[in-house]
Amino acid sequence: MVNTRTGTGSGSGSGANNNEENPTLAQILAQQTQLINLLVQQAQNQQANNQNQNPPPPPQNKLADFLRVRPPTFSSTTNPVEAGDWLHAVEKKLDLIQCTKQEKVSFASHQLHGPAAEWWDHFRQGRAGGEPITWQEFTAAFKKTHIPSGVVALKKREFRALNQGSRSVTEYLHDFNRLARYAPEDVRTDEERQEKFLEGLNDELSYALMSMDFRDFQQLVDKAIRQEDKYNRMEQKKRRAAQFKAQQGSNQRPRLVTGPQVPSYPQGGSSSVVRPQRQFYNNNTGNRGNDNRNVVVRPAATPVQNQHVRKEQGSKPVICFNCGDPGHYADKCPEPRRVKNVPEGKVVAYASRQLRPHENNYPTHDLELAAVVHALKIWRHYLYGNRTEVYTDHKSLKYIFTQPDLNMRQRRWLELIKDYDMEIHYHPGKANVVADALSRKSYCNVSEGRCLPWELCQEFERLNLGIVSKGFVAALEAKPTLFDQIREAQVNDPDIQEIKKNMRRGKAIGFVEDEQGIVWLGERICVPENKGLKDTIMKEAHETLYSIHPGSTKMYQDLKQQFWWASMRREIAEYVALCDVCQRVKAEHQKPAGLLQPLKIPEWKWEEIGMDFITGLPRTSAGHDSIWVVVDRLTKVAHFIPVKTTYMGHKLAELYMARVVCLHGVPKKIVSDRDGQTERVNQILEDMLRACVLDFGGSWDKNLPYAEFSYNNSYQASLQMSPNEALYGRKCRTPLLWDQTGERQVFGTDILREAEEKVKIIQERLRVAQSRQKSYADNRRRDLVFEEGDYVYLRVTPLRGVHRFQTKGKLAPRFVGPFKIVSRRGEVAYQLELPPSMAGIHDVFHVSQLKKCLRVPTEEADPGRIELQEDLTYVEKPVRILEVSERKTRNRVIRFCKVQWSNHSEEEATWEREDELKSAHPHLFVSSSESRGRDSV
Repeated sequence: MVNTRTGTGSGSGSGANNNEENPTLAQILAQQTQLINLLVQQAQNQQANNQNQNPPPPPQNKLADFLRVRPPTFSSTTNPVEAGDWLHAVEKKLDLIQCTKQEKVSFASHQLHGPAAEWWDHFRQGRAGGEPITWQEFTAAFKKTHIPSGVVALKKREFRALNQGSRSVTEYLHDFNRLARYAPEDVRTDEERQEKFLEGLNDELSYALMSMDFRDFQQLVDKAIRQEDKYNRMEQKKRRAAQFKAQQGSNQRPRLVTGPQVPSYPQGGSSSVVRPQRQFYNNNTGNRGNDNRNVVVRPAATPVQNQHVRKEQGSKPVICFNCGDPGHYADKCPEPRRVKNVPEGKVVAYASRQLRPHENNYPTHDLELAAVVHALKIWRHYLYGNRTEVYTDHKSLKYIFTQPDLNMRQRRWLELIKDYDMEIHYHPGKANVVADALSRKSYCNVSEGRCLPWELCQEFERLNLGIVSKGFVAALEAKPTLFDQIREAQVNDPDIQEIKKNMRRGKAIGFVEDEQGIVWLGERICVPENKGLKDTIMKEAHETLYSIHPGSTKMYQDLKQQFWWASMRREIAEYVALCDVCQRVKAEHQKPAGLLQPLKIPEWKWEEIGMDFITGLPRTSAGHDSIWVVVDRLTKVAHFIPVKTTYMGHKLAELYMARVVCLHGVPKKIVSDRDGQTERVNQILEDMLRACVLDFGGSWDKNLPYAEFSYNNSYQASLQMSPNEALYGRKCRTPLLWDQTGERQVFGTDILREAEEKVKIIQERLRVAQSRQKSYADNRRRDLVFEEGDYVYLRVTPLRGVHRFQTKGKLAPRFVGPFKIVSRRGEVAYQLELPPSMAGIHDVFHVSQLKKCLRVPTEEADPGRIELQEDLTYVEKPVRILEVSERKTRNRVIRFCKVQWSNHSEEEATWEREDELKSAHPHLFVSSSESRGRDSV
């Protein structure tokens, strides 16, 4: 601060001297300004000197900066819009780090992967002279390859047709900016952008903004958002004012009730009229008292115009909708337009409309909603601003306001409905008054309720109470009785009493006793030693619809949270193991039962043979379609005989004598379908025939002799020699093996001794092979033994001609029985005692087809309605057709039938094609046509 002081008592000379010694304030400020400028200049000079002395900063790594902003990658896509979004996002990232045009190309191509990277490599190789690619060339080539021009044209058309619609201004702005890049020629300047944005706004906003001038696009958006908020607040204010006016002018709420739809035209008509029955309560607090009644509006019987409606109403007492006086209509009413109450329950108005052709395809839900929308449109002058209730007999219509998924038609109607203060309630066509009282339904009988004071009616509505003309008020309460049974059983149980004594001594740790005297282990109630009570608990946890036969572990984990008793886990496991339903329907997740039992090795050549047939082969020119395979079980020498499936027994006997008995004599034993050796020969033969057909052509029966010779003359691993060598002592001569062995000098007993030694060698080698195969097979099986008198379940397999959804009876039972074991047949087979209904089935079964029954049945097992075949399969047949429907496609109509199958209930019925059912089961349609004929008579 500068203080100046001038003398008042001095002369003029002294005053001049003081001015020279004490400068003025302006001079001091000027000096300070010069000093500040000098200091600033010195600081700038010093900074410039420091910069010249310091070395330049290192170059910036732009690629690292580019990767640090996490640019997206691109490989390929089926949506061209995604390719455009990627290019737009990458360009924003490149502009962020201020890349040059050449760096943009390098960095953007670095983010290409997969097919996009391969396209970039081909594009660079196609450039002549290795010239650098500019950013404009890169974007043009990328768009040409990954963003077709047709997609850009569609997006451009979508942008030009963009309107706000039901969107908010913010949502409309988002879609506007997203689509504007596909039509840059339409929004080149800010004025064009503003004009296009204003063009798409709703009328109530665009009219208010057109007369204004905006300096830029952002100012227009801000103004539109504020204008939209102002408009919404005005609309809410109008609605609240209308509601308040309606509440002040009427103590009763107008109600609208829609009823069932009735088609007007008889069958054969080209169209129908939806005539919903409606019920209205237009009540007012005038001086007419509380004598109000239900007003039911029933539709006309035929489609009529307004004149016909009025003509029909001429015979009925007509009440004016405006004043409530009889004798004239609302449009001729001399009184001002206002709502009065309706005395004596007279008809107010009728409403009907003929369905348009396209409305005939509407579902029932949409037709019911259309009736409400139609009523709101024709009576909007009386309903708008008033509280309205709609009662309908279509139950799902009451959930229209909370339904998450709506089609476009329902959304459009819902926008109209939300303009009214309206609620939709469900009212059944024929109400059960007792059920209404129990369910505390909000619907009340207005003819009785209107006689009550208005304050009491309001209180009833607030408490959600209903008034019925008849019936009684009651309440249903579900309460478990199991804990009461446990409490009663604990009183006399000695174990529980002992636990209580130990609790008093402090020895029963964890046990507590509540105020009712029930003993608990923590939060688990103690169940006394009562078999009936335990069985009740386990049956409830295992055999009810709430617990459908869980396993022992799941059942124990569920029960242990609430109950406890000694040996609880063991008893639950025993209960589940003894459950008959679980034994019959649940599959065994164990190794197959029954160890491998090899057949005894034969003593000599061709004493035991194996037989099998290979069927289903292509029919040859000679008519052969099968192969009869005969194999010696010792030497493995095989004969392949072409046969026909039509051969009778005597023809097969002739071939057997000619091809087997005449060459090797009569065998002692014939094994059929019980040894894997013959099956293995069948596999080798089929492979050889396939190879012959591919290499040499012709039919398979022409190549069958060559296949037989090749098999018999080839090395066998189990014999360690060929079958011919095992049978004859040496292999047969072939062009490959042409060596002569010369005349043998061994005669008499030496030949027999050599043959016997050869057989012993073969037997020993077969024994080693059998032992190895048995040990290999037994590792995948388990030993299971039953005793005589045990009960077992028998495994069955369902078969069905018409597959249900391409499956074979997944819900069919897996086991039937139980059956009693009569005797043991061999090591792994048992004879069962079958009922008379299964007399046609062989009663000896392998142990793998049996499952032990732990419980002892009290009566003889009955396989039920299942008709088992000889191979332990049963056929599921269709019993009856429950329903028929059609599925229309563009070119044809496909009919489906809902079929109930044997051994299944109606809940398990399936839909099958009618043509497939007719071809497989024509009797179903004969019976169904007869029943329809009887019904028509």
